[in-house]
Amino acid sequence: MHTVVSRLIIIFTAVSVLCSCAPAGGAQLRMTESGYTTETTEIKTQGFEISGIDNESFCGEVNTSVARDIDGAVVSFETMAQEAGDNIRMGNRCILNITQEVRCNENDILSVIEEHYVYTGGAHGSYMRYPRNYDLLQRKQIHLSDMFNEGYVETLNRMIREREEADTERYSELWDKPEIRPEHETNFYINRDALVIFFQPYELSYYAKGYIEFELPFSELSGAMKEEYRRLCL
Repeated sequence: MHTVVSRLIIIFTAVSVLCSCAPAGGAQLRMTESGYTTETTEIKTQGFEISGIDNESFCGEVNTSVARDIDGAVVSFETMAQEAGDNIRMGNRCILNITQEVRCNENDILSVIEEHYVYTGGAHGSYMRYPRNYDLLQRKQIHLSDMFNEGYVETLNRMIREREEADTERYSELWDKPEIRPEHETNFYINRDALVIFFQPYELSYYAKGYIEFELPFSELSGAMKEEYRRLCL
């Protein structure tokens, strides 16, 4: 640790307010940014903090979880960067870039995609998404099983197949069948009108295809959803 600190070139920390007040049925978000650069690494991380809902304990749990996960990612990256050593050409650095994208903050649903870009040598880096979907009414992070009635996996798989068949160009060159697996209990995000199931790079196709997404409108999902989540279909 002392070696890393002694080689710091740049350290920065910033805080920006995404919105000055909580939107109707949403939370107030404050984006935070920090990072540092050394001779061999470049780290930039964006996090977020929530407030503006009537439960300070839940806000604290979310904010602590986000900060802890980012800190863990930085520690893991630093270990990889040290091990990468000889894979980095002269003048290049190992890179970690963590960003946040808010996809929904209304109807008492907060859906945020955290994306990690990691480069530790080679032709290119890698991307990975870590979505967070929260029910602000029930004060919890939600999985697909929280939103849907029994048998929902078959329903979602049927809709995914229909979209794949309807857009063969977009979904060409897939080397595996797209279907809901245990990891997709969390590998989704929520837009205003739809549930979006996504597959990570390399999960279904080659790197250049990026994320493979299937957008499933809530208007077509209402019959499979639990009563408390049918508000998303309105």
